[in-house]
Amino acid sequence: MLRNPLPESELRLIMVSGMQIYPANSQESPEKTHLRTIAHLTLGLLILGFIWRLTRFVMGFPIWGDEAFIVTSFYTRDFAGLIDPLEYRQIAPLGFMWLELATSRLLGMSEWALRTPAFVCGLFSLLLFWRFSRRSLDHYSALLAVGIFAVSYYVVRHSVEVKPYAGDLAVSLVLIYLGWSVYCRSDSFTRWLALIVAAPVAVWLSYPAVFVAGSVAMLLTVLLWQQRSRKVFIGCLIYLLLFAASFAAMYFIYARPHAQAAAGMFEGHTWRRSFPPMAEPWRLPWWFLKVHTGNLLAYPFGGKRGGSTLTFILVIIGSVTLWRQRRRPFLLLLLGPLVLMLIAAGLRKYPYGTSARVAQHMAPAFCLLAGVGLLTTLRFFLKDRFLRGCYIATAVIAVIAVGGTVHDILLPQKKFSDRANRDVLRTLADRTAPHDQWIIFNATGSVPYAPDLSLWGGSAARFRYYVHRLGPENVYWSPPPRQITRPDVGRTWLLVYRDNKSPFPQDLLDRYLKTARRRLGKPQRHWFELTSPKDPPRRQVEAIEVYEFPART
Repeated sequence: MLRNPLPESELRLIMVSGMQIYPANSQESPEKTHLRTIAHLTLGLLILGFIWRLTRFVMGFPIWGDEAFIVTSFYTRDFAGLIDPLEYRQIAPLGFMWLELATSRLLGMSEWALRTPAFVCGLFSLLLFWRFSRRSLDHYSALLAVGIFAVSYYVVRHSVEVKPYAGDLAVSLVLIYLGWSVYCRSDSFTRWLALIVAAPVAVWLSYPAVFVAGSVAMLLTVLLWQQRSRKVFIGCLIYLLLFAASFAAMYFIYARPHAQAAAGMFEGHTWRRSFPPMAEPWRLPWWFLKVHTGNLLAYPFGGKRGGSTLTFILVIIGSVTLWRQRRRPFLLLLLGPLVLMLIAAGLRKYPYGTSARVAQHMAPAFCLLAGVGLLTTLRFFLKDRFLRGCYIATAVIAVIAVGGTVHDILLPQKKFSDRANRDVLRTLADRTAPHDQWIIFNATGSVPYAPDLSLWGGSAARFRYYVHRLGPENVYWSPPPRQITRPDVGRTWLLVYRDNKSPFPQDLLDRYLKTARRRLGKPQRHWFELTSPKDPPRRQVEAIEVYEFPART
């Protein structure tokens, strides 16, 4: 028997209209008409969410800094090499890295190829969330929840990025779906088997999967307490043992060495705010409120400094509604990961709250609860006319989807400098003849005669990616000045990347150029600024400086 206690009016499909009551089997029941309309509206919002994701994928946004941090490893490492700590102090699960590397080997290193795994995860999550909402909520709450999920900016954005966050969302949805399925049908061997297999695999694909799997374990404990069944006990025991063993192996073989190599990252300004101020407990209430009204709950949109207050209120209302409906096990499944995240944040093991990206595994719970909360609010204020409110909310959600899609078509980039960087290198590649060579002044490691790109952050990593992707066959990264030689046929292009956030060693460049001129001749200089006129002025601009040396005569 399904443990899915929906409101009685939903289960019986009875609607009160004026003084008349229409049974569910009546051909004239307005409830059936409403439910058919709700189903069509839900489908429409799904299609709009799909179109937005597809548009963003097809537009091929330039790779930006955070993505480039990940991508550079695919040029320099094989599958075994990805087990070692990553460049740029990146923290990404091994399953994600292997999947990306396999995709790049199969499809190439274009923006579309590299984003294919995230895009597939995004579409899969959209469909699975729709199915889960239909099975766990009433039709009206499901409509609003699916709409919020379909048009949430961070859910859409991370579905088209070379980062593990779309995978975090997909994996969490699978675990939530399977966990609730087992709770509803604990006599199903197939459901138990799927859950027992999924959890150990999940922790290799997604770091925050451990929080969701832990929440599922809480739900199974409730199930065991309710049934006191030997079969349930055996299923819970196998689940816990395999999940714990897999997590321990992943942690000691892979995660801990990576965390140790990137230990300084958690001490930075960005992540410091993600941890509760345990040493100053009087600040905890304000920290808790600030975090939960910020980016953590930015669904469908929101931001820092209370920008997600409305969603926070709706989530609270939705949680109270489920509690009053005695759906406490379901509420435990949804919000259980937050408790485990808070414990991990208190131990400074995982960031909490300041960024929606590291909490994508919570997006299903927040969108579901916000949908329930929004419906409860409409019922409270509009009474019998709450359906009109549902239609208005649906229209607003549709406008968000259309607006987001149009915005991405008109401005297909995250930052102006991302597109400028790609356009400049693409132009240089078009002007480069087959026998020309590129010499990159900036180094990819520590050398005494050139700056190290790995110390300059995401913008430099982005430059590095596009040099790999668009450059000619003959690309040489910061060869020693005395080893610079002119090709037998063709020109030499010396590329110099200048960051706008890091001091540039002009003295090193001057010495490098002096030697290059002596060996290659007099160059023609080209200067390409990557800064938008709308950007605030800085002491130095981001630019690509190019010296074009002539071919042999």
